[in-house]
Amino acid sequence: MNKSVCRMLLSMAALTAPVLLYAAEKDEAGDASIALVHKAAVYIKVHGRDQALAEFGKPAGAFAHPDFFVYDVNAKRLLHGNNPKMIGKNLEDLKDSEGQPIIQRFKDVTANQGQGWVEYRWPNPATGRIGTKASYVEHVGDLLLGSGIFKN
Repeated sequence: MNKSVCRMLLSMAALTAPVLLYAAEKDEAGDASIALVHKAAVYIKVHGRDQALAEFGKPAGAFAHPDFFVYDVNAKRLLHGNNPKMIGKNLEDLKDSEGQPIIQRFKDVTANQGQGWVEYRWPNPATGRIGTKASYVEHVGDLLLGSGIFKN
């Protein structure tokens, strides 16, 4: 996704939710994560939860991205672009490589701010090593939407 498309999506999304930039960085991957999550949030608001989840799950659809994920507020994974085997499972106890509870941190950030960034240590599929991953998460209705990037 090029910068002008990201900027357009961010501008449209800013009408419905504030954008919090991760550590004041304006990198393309971070902007794309925010844009994807905001686009999904708008889609839910326009089309409703059920239609949105059906659209999000299309393998070649507009929301097909390996790092896009959706949980319900009870930590049940409803969608993950990179790991469909975990769909339907409750991941409330999922922890990163340092023992930090990932989903609980998503819930805490979205409960306090509505949206934001969460950093955690996770295996990077590109390198096979544990790296720092930052996921932008947003609370919409009874859903937690997110998209992540690896910082290293």
